[in-house]
Amino acid sequence: MTRGVKVLNRTTKIKFIAPRQTGRVSVEQCISQRRSVRGFRSQTLTEEKLGQLLWAAQGVTTADGKRAVSSAGALYPLQLYTACSKVSGMTGGVYRYDPGHHELLLVSPGRQCEKYLTQRAVKNGSPTRQR
Repeated sequence: MTRGVKVLNRTTKIKFIAPRQTGRVSVEQCISQRRSVRGFRSQTLTEEKLGQLLWAAQGVTTADGKRAVSSAGALYPLQLYTACSKVSGMTGGVYRYDPGHHELLLVSPGRQCEKYLTQRAVKNGSPTRQR
């Protein structure tokens, strides 16, 4: 369990569907097409896409608990949090990602973006880039 951060209500969970483990784009294509962007859409992100993004960042990929990221000694000391305000089907708030159960646990309810985010484009947009 995470030290120093209290999960408000263990019954307030967002359980994601199983993540996709295959895609239509090769790793090489992803690397060559990767760009940083500062423009964000105002549309909402789907719960499924958020789950996929969190899984890609810290998700469990093997039956023995190994994750999508490396960690010396498989200790995985980093915790992943998300401040949600524009995710369809979800109540706004700050959530902690539980990779073992592929779910979010509520840490702080309500729209929290103003507290934690200082970049206006990120604070007001959603994590989908403009094309």
